[in-house]
Amino acid sequence: MTSVRSVLTSGGFLELKQGNYVSYRGQASKIRRVLSSDLVVIQLVDSGETARTHPTELRPVEEIKEAASGALLTSGVALVAEAIEVTGSTSSDIGEIDDLDWKEAQRLFSIIQPLLETPNRRRADVAAVAAEHGIEASTVYRWISNYRAAGHLSGLIPRKRGRKKGTKLLSPEQEAVIADVLENSLDPQAQTPVEVIRQISDRFKEVGIAPVHPNTIRNRIAEIPLRRRLFTRGNKELAKQLFEPRPGESPDGKFPLEVVQIDHVQLDIKVVDVQTRRPIEARPWATFAIDTYSRMIVGYFLSLLRPSAFSTGVCLYMAMMPKRDLLARLDLPGRWPVYGKFRKVKADNAREFKGSMLTRACDEHNIDLELRPVKTPHYGAYIERMVGNVNRELHKKRGTTHRAPDVSPDYDSSAKAIYTLAELEAEVVDWIVNQYHVSRHSGLNCTPLRKWEQGLLGDNKTPGVGLPLIPIDTEKLRLDFLPFERRTIHPYGVELGRMYYHEVLNRWINATDPENPKEKRKFIFRYDPRTIRCIWFWDPDAKRYFPIPVRDTTWPDISWSEYDEYRKAMTKEGFAHVDEAAIRGYVERSKLREDRALVETQKARRSFSGRSAPRFAIKESKNSAPGAVHYAATPMPEIRMVAKVADHSGETFESAVEAFDEIDV
Repeated sequence: MTSVRSVLTSGGFLELKQGNYVSYRGQASKIRRVLSSDLVVIQLVDSGETARTHPTELRPVEEIKEAASGALLTSGVALVAEAIEVTGSTSSDIGEIDDLDWKEAQRLFSIIQPLLETPNRRRADVAAVAAEHGIEASTVYRWISNYRAAGHLSGLIPRKRGRKKGTKLLSPEQEAVIADVLENSLDPQAQTPVEVIRQISDRFKEVGIAPVHPNTIRNRIAEIPLRRRLFTRGNKELAKQLFEPRPGESPDGKFPLEVVQIDHVQLDIKVVDVQTRRPIEARPWATFAIDTYSRMIVGYFLSLLRPSAFSTGVCLYMAMMPKRDLLARLDLPGRWPVYGKFRKVKADNAREFKGSMLTRACDEHNIDLELRPVKTPHYGAYIERMVGNVNRELHKKRGTTHRAPDVSPDYDSSAKAIYTLAELEAEVVDWIVNQYHVSRHSGLNCTPLRKWEQGLLGDNKTPGVGLPLIPIDTEKLRLDFLPFERRTIHPYGVELGRMYYHEVLNRWINATDPENPKEKRKFIFRYDPRTIRCIWFWDPDAKRYFPIPVRDTTWPDISWSEYDEYRKAMTKEGFAHVDEAAIRGYVERSKLREDRALVETQKARRSFSGRSAPRFAIKESKNSAPGAVHYAATPMPEIRMVAKVADHSGETFESAVEAFDEIDV
């Protein structure tokens, strides 16, 4: 009897192939047949019943016992088929991880990656890798276990034990000798590591310094970058071939989602505000991702802000997620069966693609991010042609700006604008799903949708590669690709463009930095630019995210860019009705009244100072402040006053005003 599990790939993605075991609505199942890219047939282990379902409805199972004959044991305790609860098992947000620790995790992953990709791995394979890197086989097994437990690269982050990585324990004299010998060992007649170790040992004896362990010298040699060694030793051509970009045609992916190109474009259309329906000055930007094998658009992001790392991250996350809910939200027909992890993302060298957070998120989920060389547009030809098609389609719509303003000098695009950003999104997605994907592509000689399904399911000429890898922990995937800011928590909440508050923040109000008690502690807050309703707070003690709602809940669920545009419009609206002349007149009259009041007050005080005190006044006491006057509580005579009061009809009447009783003055 053997144990079988769901197949989880590096980065925490579920592999769906015929014969694999999965969990369907909490029940252990086996994939019997893949009908299409959005329909599979599964068989329940307990009952043997079959069902059809969308691939994204399937989750992994932890373990199923199987007899030697291949039959599943479904009686008693022999069957263990519990769905894995994926909660993001890393102990910290990837933004908190030190760069040195991250590089170490990448190094460990490079060691175990061949073993992870070996389907029938044996102990001899692990032992060979361990011997190659001078470590124990148990260490390699531990790394594999840590990686699989987390499902992501961050599972290999080393624990904070002992001295910090990179700490030099040798004396300055020892370091100087080693550095001098290593510098000379990089010439074209360089010696082998054994010869270098011997030279350093001889130098130690000459100067009377205690020798170091040979492994220490080997580590110093390994720290020298390969590129530097190649250039110094005269292998410049090999160094350029390995480390410098070379112009050339960007190759197509050999199957769906092998290579995805991503780029930004400013759309040739104006949109209106969701509240006022007035035109917005800024034109929207769109970020698109396209599969180079099938030319299918796998993801997009639409906003009013200029391209940035978060627009790229949101587009990549959206590209890996199923699109059924999106089409339902936009109330659109059609099929968009694109989801799953891609292997490589190609982007240009724009600043927004170079952000450390975007690179780290791709590393965490084992996605290769490759930047195209500068001034080589042929590397991104597919995505650039596609975004050109989008703008050509928008030139037919009301509010278009056309490619150049002088095409229609009398056409006022702002006055003609009618679409909100949400309505424009529906227009663009409808075109993608129900025109672009189902129209013949000249470069493919078939539709992108047909090419996509041929690559996955195969045909009578070429076998398919199977369904895409499904992301398991979708919440972690989404948050990892969202932008984040570090903010201090105040008594009124946290400010991130607008105010947010939840009681979960209370214990961190005005918290001090544990490493610098004189400074306020800053916490990680991630945000989704598509909604202002909430942000996500990473609690460093609970090791999890908490949604923090916006304090003013009366705002509609709009994007950050729409909120900023609306706030600007309301600011202009407020100034539009300001009467500057009236305000200036009030200030001048107020100043004159103040000057007159000052003159009258000073005049009265001078006049009063020369008179005797009133008969009901008491002279100053010894304890009185200079100039203070104390009044006696003398009986008040009855006061009768006649007030002329005007009512709403314009008539006047007389009324007696009675004195207040029992009041001391």
